[in-house]
Amino acid sequence: MVFSRKIMVIDPQQAGISGDMFLGALLGLGADKKIVGETIAKLSNYVDTCKSLELAVEETVKHGIRGVKATIKAEEKHTHRTGGELKSIAEKFLDESSLSKKAKNFVLESLLTLLKAEAKIHGSQINKLRLHETGSIDTLADLIGVAAALENLKVFKENMEVFSLPVCVGGGKTITSHGVLAVPAPATLEILTSKRFPFFGVKIGEELATPTGVALLTSLAKPVESYPLTYGGKVGYGAGKKDLEAIPNLLRVILGEKREDTVSFGEEIYVVETNVDDVDGETVGYLIEKLIESGVKDAYVIPAVGKKSRVVLNVKALTSMENMEKTINLIFSETGTLGVRVYPCKRFTLEREIFTAKVKIDDKTFEVRVKKAKDKTGKVFQAKPEYEDLKRIASETGKPLRKVREEVGKQVFIQ
Repeated sequence: MVFSRKIMVIDPQQAGISGDMFLGALLGLGADKKIVGETIAKLSNYVDTCKSLELAVEETVKHGIRGVKATIKAEEKHTHRTGGELKSIAEKFLDESSLSKKAKNFVLESLLTLLKAEAKIHGSQINKLRLHETGSIDTLADLIGVAAALENLKVFKENMEVFSLPVCVGGGKTITSHGVLAVPAPATLEILTSKRFPFFGVKIGEELATPTGVALLTSLAKPVESYPLTYGGKVGYGAGKKDLEAIPNLLRVILGEKREDTVSFGEEIYVVETNVDDVDGETVGYLIEKLIESGVKDAYVIPAVGKKSRVVLNVKALTSMENMEKTINLIFSETGTLGVRVYPCKRFTLEREIFTAKVKIDDKTFEVRVKKAKDKTGKVFQAKPEYEDLKRIASETGKPLRKVREEVGKQVFIQ
């Protein structure tokens, strides 16, 4: 039996991402313009210097491709705000907002991501941080508008998985309130590097990824190197303000389906491996222990025969992208190897849980931890008692370990 569930894929590879482009793409996917606009408009009630906020939506064409352009029109007296003031406005609005808890948390996480980056760059605390472009009410309007659109598309309610491809940041230089700066802007770069989010530049002479855009992106999506297997769905195109000569200034966002077998679910992991022929077994054994302690998903050694008929050990570790650099450095430092190979793969696993069962052996009751593997329907495929508990029972009863395992297995499956 196969289950389908909705997923969202954000594709900022072509023209990067900004808050208004993301909002436009979500509206292009079918988010209710009226609901999103009314949510944004309410924000002006919490800002003394802002008389009104309006969401303007129009269709546009970039290099022959139709997209949705979302523009926040603010009637606001220009003022410089501190990070603390911007955060306070957001919190007051969210306290009285009808947005869901997940949507509210998303807004706050995106805002804090942005403010922490600015604070680090300027060597300041968030509350005292003097903001320039980021301090505009447009910033909060973008965050809240995107949250409202995601909520309207049921991204939070249905716990959709959201993926993002690497971000194109552009290239060249951009003019800011701090003068002419290299692309990506410092805040954009800080967010992407601190969140370990993949990005790349192109020779285009334009800033394509903004701090607000990447703050939203990194607070919502899991980075992937290529499109996950996706079925059907819709595509929304969000248009940027500029008309670029070389490329269509559009962000693509896809709503599709991910099909999963009931037996397992997949996750993207990385295999980190090296071959060594001059490292003793004790060192390799110590490395395996250290790798497991460091948080890899698995680590093992395969003996093989290499060049010049030398016996070599192929050391492998399975790890997440977040833990990959740590894993590589550990293998280098412990083995002294000259090279490490890394490649992505898909891992499918059964859902697992550990419970404690009571069993009777020779009229004596023992507690045994049992690892249970099941599919998404709840069907149990395996229930395996923990070895350490079996060993303890065998020691206390004087029975052979294999006999204890058989008896415990019978009783556990009955439970």
